[in-house]
Amino acid sequence: MSAQLVVDNVSFSYGPTLVLNGVSATVGPGDRIGVIGPNGSGKSTLLSLMAGHLTPDKGRITTIPADAGVGLVTQQLDDGPGESVEQLLARRSGLTAVNNEFEAATRALSHGEPGAADRYDRALARYVATKPESTEARFDAALVAVGLDGLDRDRPTTQLSGGQRTKLNLASMNLSVHDILLLDEPTNDLDLDGLERLQQLVADRSAGLVVISHDRAFLEATITSVLELDGHDHAATLYHGGFDAWQTERRRARERHEQQYQDYVSAKTQIEQRIDRTQRWSTSGANRARRASRVDEPDRNIRAAKIRGAEDLGSKASQAERALNRLDAVDKPFEPWVLRLRFAPAPRSAERVAALQGAVVRRGGFTVGPVDLEIAWGDRVLITGSNGSGKTTLLGLLLGDLAPEAGTAHLAANARVGRTDQHRRPFAQASTLLAGFMEATGTTEPEARSQLAKLGLGVEHLRRPADQLSPGEQTRALLAVFAITGCNLLVLDEPSNHLDLEAIEELEAALDHFAGTVILVSHDRRLIENVRDITHRVEMEHISRSR
Repeated sequence: MSAQLVVDNVSFSYGPTLVLNGVSATVGPGDRIGVIGPNGSGKSTLLSLMAGHLTPDKGRITTIPADAGVGLVTQQLDDGPGESVEQLLARRSGLTAVNNEFEAATRALSHGEPGAADRYDRALARYVATKPESTEARFDAALVAVGLDGLDRDRPTTQLSGGQRTKLNLASMNLSVHDILLLDEPTNDLDLDGLERLQQLVADRSAGLVVISHDRAFLEATITSVLELDGHDHAATLYHGGFDAWQTERRRARERHEQQYQDYVSAKTQIEQRIDRTQRWSTSGANRARRASRVDEPDRNIRAAKIRGAEDLGSKASQAERALNRLDAVDKPFEPWVLRLRFAPAPRSAERVAALQGAVVRRGGFTVGPVDLEIAWGDRVLITGSNGSGKTTLLGLLLGDLAPEAGTAHLAANARVGRTDQHRRPFAQASTLLAGFMEATGTTEPEARSQLAKLGLGVEHLRRPADQLSPGEQTRALLAVFAITGCNLLVLDEPSNHLDLEAIEELEAALDHFAGTVILVSHDRRLIENVRDITHRVEMEHISRSR
């Protein structure tokens, strides 16, 4: 079905907090719109509104036709208790909704309800378009395509591993029958193979699609336009032409605004100076003329002319004031808050930071090793591999979390480790973020507030329990710890997941300035390209295997 989704001047607030203000956009066939904005600017809220999960405070959201299917695929599976693989695929792909509507329309027709015939015709057309006779075969093909060959479709989703759940989420996107598909951070937790599959899925869709993502390579390859949400005024601007065109046009728009503001300030200043100068001349000239004695100027007509001349200057000042009032005001360009991240220095560690010699770890039927790896002070190590290939296990060996079953592992005694993992649960036992941060860093409350503010964590975050923060906010909280306490070995496991574009770029700059040792696990292609001087590249498929 050729369908459109229309967002018309929509505003939405959570209590007293304004989230979206007058947002408008149209999603039509072939559109692939990337929603971009800082963390907390309302991106996920906008998708929930589009999907009908929330109701706008103002404005409206409609579809053309009215019964067009809009599906929201979140980054987590949101599986229900006891839900099987097949049930989840059917629900998230939209097939369950199509089947339910067909059954409801059939009942309405049998009961002779008004308008039932038209409803039944539309529901039947949608049901037939899903090719129900081949549903099971398509389910199996979708599972094979994402590397879940042979997975029992009756298996409860709660029994799946994290890697399997990520792949199942991707399979549900591949099966989507929605007329408009909304994807919220679909690139998070995907390995390189999964990212390539997702890019192909997006490229192959002819129906409208809206996606939230901070993966720059993915956005460059897929989207046709950008809807940028402004965290300051909560409005939105639509840029056509894709990700690269958005970056160029946004920069040009900013330059135009700054030039217009400078021109306005210059013109206003000149007029104000002319008004002031003319008023001073007028006042002083009239006073001198009035004070002039008949001896100084016996001709009263000349004296009167001088007074009129001074008053004419006052009239010119009034003209200049009118010109000032007619001048179109230009607001000063908003200076957005900018994350400033630098990791505090720590004493240098031993020259030999970490080492593995013939190290082997076995977990069930999965083996990592034997692996030999020597990491020296200042090295930058990149670890890549598919989901489930043992990257976290290798980190555990290097950092002493796991003891090798064979071979040896060494970590320098004076290594001060700053580590982010994928679970992002800092200060989980603390009553608030502020209390947990102060305990972890030994800082005073003013120092803690100042450091957290530099990472975009303000008053509204400080009194909340840390586990109530968003994943991006939890990542920033961890980075804030390293920025104030210092470390000489930085271990980052998928650090760009959940960070917005500005924060990712600032993280890259901080890594560029960091003098210590770095171990990076990432599938973010642009981040990998931008990290300088990588000394070791470890591909997990070369050192891990399953029986």
